[in-house]
Amino acid sequence: MTIDIRIMTAPADCWACGAETELVTRIHIRRPAGAAECAVSDLTEYPGLAGEIGREVEARPSVGLIKWRHSKTVGRQYMSNGCAHCDALLGDFFEVQARNLESEFRTFEPEDARGWDRLAVALLASPDGHLFHY
Repeated sequence: MTIDIRIMTAPADCWACGAETELVTRIHIRRPAGAAECAVSDLTEYPGLAGEIGREVEARPSVGLIKWRHSKTVGRQYMSNGCAHCDALLGDFFEVQARNLESEFRTFEPEDARGWDRLAVALLASPDGHLFHY
């Protein structure tokens, strides 16, 4: 199975410390059976896939860690971007706002092609194309 993952990033100002950081704004999953895209929060139930994205962006110090964080707004933990300077949660609102400045960071062939395929199927079956809902 041939799958490519394209990571999109964009600059954003951290709400907590005011520093400029960089976010993963979108993840494109390209596969023979149809493409899908997702936000970092859609990886909440797929921590192994979030780890793959994290490993791809870790060489770029301006991108904060992708990990589980607790959101007071949502009232639970979910996979999220963080500030590269203070590690504050930068959730979906920040990702959407930053998309007008996004650019392609990297395209790679994933370690877990079947996992990415399962995620794409779930995204395409979802009413709005996302798995995480407030």
